[in-house]
Amino acid sequence: METVIFSKHGTPLTEAEENHYSALRLEKLEPTELARVRTRLYCSGCFEKAAYVARSSNGRAPHCRSVHQLIDGTICPERSPESVKVSSEGYESVQELKNENDVYVVDFNFGQDETQVNPIKPKGDENTTKKKRGSYRKFGEASGEGKSEWSRRLSTLLKTLKEDPKFAQSSAHIKVLGVQKPIRNVFYNTDKFSSYMDKLIPGKFPTFFWGSIWNAHEGVDGTVWLNTGEDCLDLSIKIPKDVFRVFKAKCKLSNDEPCKELNGSWFLLYGWYNKSLKTGKPYLSLLEPHPELITMRFSS
Repeated sequence: METVIFSKHGTPLTEAEENHYSALRLEKLEPTELARVRTRLYCSGCFEKAAYVARSSNGRAPHCRSVHQLIDGTICPERSPESVKVSSEGYESVQELKNENDVYVVDFNFGQDETQVNPIKPKGDENTTKKKRGSYRKFGEASGEGKSEWSRRLSTLLKTLKEDPKFAQSSAHIKVLGVQKPIRNVFYNTDKFSSYMDKLIPGKFPTFFWGSIWNAHEGVDGTVWLNTGEDCLDLSIKIPKDVFRVFKAKCKLSNDEPCKELNGSWFLLYGWYNKSLKTGKPYLSLLEPHPELITMRFSS
C-alpha cells in the first residue's frame, strides 16, 4: 500500500493532503511523532484501519498494510497486486469444512502435532474412551476417518466472516469440541461489542469472537494484549507469552516490533469472555493456551 492517512479523530475521508503519508515519510518522523501518528492510520482508498511496518533488521523496506474493503463492489485501488482477490459470492470458502451431515466442523488440530492441543472428549463416543488424552486428531469428530474437510480450521472461517459478515447470522450449524449449535448463536463480532456486552456473563461458556485490532502491546510479564479500541477499558485479547512466541512465527511477524505489525489486522479466536474483578476491564482469553485457537488475517 503506497499511501495512508493520519486521522486523529477517525475521519480519514475529510483529512487534508498534509495528513497523507507514505511509508518512507513515516520512517523519517521522530520516534515520539511516529508513536503518535502510527496508531491512527487509515487506508487512503477504502479508509480501513491501517498499520505501519518499520524497516526490519534483515533489510525489508518499511511499508503499510490494511485489511481492505471493497469499494462499490471493486477491489480497493490501494491494495497490492499480489493480494488475494476478495469474493462476495457466498460461503464457498468454508464448504470444505462441512461433513456428510451438512454441518460445519472445526478442527483445531489438523496438520499439527497431535499432543499440542488437549481435546475435550466428545460424549457418547465409545471409540474414544480408551485413547490417551492428547491423542485425538479431530475435535468433536473422533471417528478417525480422514477426509480433509476441516483442514482450513479457523483461518477459513475468518476469511469468510471478513468477506461476508452475514455468514455469522447463518441458520446452518457448526460443530466444535463435539457440541453442535446454530452459527448465529456462536459468533460475536467485537466491533459491535457495546451492543451486546451487557448480555455476556464472564466465564459462562466458550465461543467464537472475531473483529479488528486497533493496536497491541506487550505487558511487563510478556503477556501480549490485542486491543480492539484505544480506550484502556475497551475489549482486549490476552495472549500468553509462550503462545505469542509460537504465534509470532506462525504469522511470520518480525522480531523488531511484532506487536505494532498487528495494528489494523483481524482476528478470530475460540475462547472465553472475562472481566477484571479489580478494574472491570473486559477481555478475551483462549480456551486453552495454544496458538491453534486463534488466527489472524493481514493484508497489504
